[in-house]
Amino acid sequence: MKQRTKLTAAERRASIVAAAIHLFSARGFRGVTTRELAKACGVSEPMLYEHFADKQELYCAILEEACNDGDTVAMRIDEAFASNLEAPAFFRALAESIIKLLDKNPNYTRLILFSALEGHSLAELHFEHRMKPFYGMLTRRIRDYIAAGSLNPCDPSVAARAFIGMVNQYVIFDLHFGFSIAKTSRKKVINGMVDIFLNGVLK
Repeated sequence: MKQRTKLTAAERRASIVAAAIHLFSARGFRGVTTRELAKACGVSEPMLYEHFADKQELYCAILEEACNDGDTVAMRIDEAFASNLEAPAFFRALAESIIKLLDKNPNYTRLILFSALEGHSLAELHFEHRMKPFYGMLTRRIRDYIAAGSLNPCDPSVAARAFIGMVNQYVIFDLHFGFSIAKTSRKKVINGMVDIFLNGVLK
């Protein structure tokens, strides 16, 4: 019989974070006890706290794991269009990247929604450490496009919220609720959102 290999401290920590993401995204933060979390990880509660001093440290680790890819995607898009002032291409690439990322990591959206609805500290952590820098980047890009004459003058921060609002609404309804836009490919949806955002619907 093959002897089971003991996990290293780093591997054990990673397994705890993975289990926490799975449980919290399925049942919310209030719906999971540390006992249940420890059981899912195959460790005792005392061992759980050997890897994480308190819940706050665990939540920070969850946030880091859940959002890591998002930071990379946003930075990559921003760098790719550093000298490109073609707004439609930038917004299409950004929307496509966000949708692909959230499609690949559905637990991310569920975690953030649970944290906000339950008034959980993870919501504030997420906003301060992830969303503010992201919206800062997008606001700056929109301001640059306005300065270059590619976009009409507007409040860049409001425009950033408006665009991401469309993308997030699509993700939530299409990926989580299953309310797909009938007979419309994702590419057409993205092109449509970008066109409406940049050109409006007023005749």
